[in-house]
Amino acid sequence: MMVALVTSHPELANTLAATKIDVDNVAIGDFIGSNMFNLFFIGFSVVFFTQERFLAVIVASFLLIGVVSLFMMGMGLIGNLEKMEIRIWLIEADALALNIIYLLSLWLLYSLD
Repeated sequence: MMVALVTSHPELANTLAATKIDVDNVAIGDFIGSNMFNLFFIGFSVVFFTQERFLAVIVASFLLIGVVSLFMMGMGLIGNLEKMEIRIWLIEADALALNIIYLLSLWLLYSLD
């Protein structure tokens, strides 16, 4: 938990600073780049430090988390590049879709156990 807090603080500071000076692309890029690096690093370390086959040691819930996070990062990148201006109430359509996918994946994750 402490490692997660310590490594997330610089990214949080960068994101808040970029948002404050109205450079939203930097904030989103920092967030997505950090997530992509973390996923790559975890996958890379599992390949080298497990003695079994990589796909044999993956738990279904971890696989779900990885697939959903990659999908949501892709959706976030596309939504940021596309600059969709479709709003449902006060929320843009891509942000609403990301929130719905997140909530559905949480429901699915906890229903697996």
